[in-house]
Amino acid sequence: MANSMFLGCDVRKPFRNYIPIAARVCLAPLGFAFIFILVLANVDFSSYAWSGYERTGFQHIVSVCMDTISSTVILVLIYLLILKLTKTYSKKDMIAGVIYLTVFHLFFLIFSLTDLVIILKNTVEYLLYHIGHWSYSEQLSFEEIEGQKNYRDISISVIYFFVNTLLSMLITAWSHCLCGSSSDNDKKGTFCQ
Repeated sequence: MANSMFLGCDVRKPFRNYIPIAARVCLAPLGFAFIFILVLANVDFSSYAWSGYERTGFQHIVSVCMDTISSTVILVLIYLLILKLTKTYSKKDMIAGVIYLTVFHLFFLIFSLTDLVIILKNTVEYLLYHIGHWSYSEQLSFEEIEGQKNYRDISISVIYFFVNTLLSMLITAWSHCLCGSSSDNDKKGTFCQ
């Protein structure tokens, strides 16, 4: 009974199987918060690599990539800590978690560094226009324009989070398929045991 207790809660065996999945899905969006905190605290890569305010496009790309890598490493360490604390650590879950968190942030990086943000913004505005939640009228007041923008931005965030989570989960499921079942792994001696 003592082994199934975590922070005063009884974690039964059927629910323990879902702890690694829930942990990685809940942790993945926190990478954006870590990047935000790094930038606010002036400990991001850009603050140490270059001085002054003038930066080239290449320097911005390197900065975003390094900040994304550092936030992903922090998330992987937190994920490992969660697995150890809940006693659900296995190499298979750890590999799946690392793949999931890395792919989630890789999609964020690709999405941020390409024109996909603009394409998604235009698509959401077009869809909102057709359902009556967006207007291109110049007669709108400042509050109405800001309300439209907030609604659009929330829609973009929800779409991005849903699609990114879906793609990351598909890649994680694909990595589980590569590892095979646990009984096959015991026979083969693969790294997914």
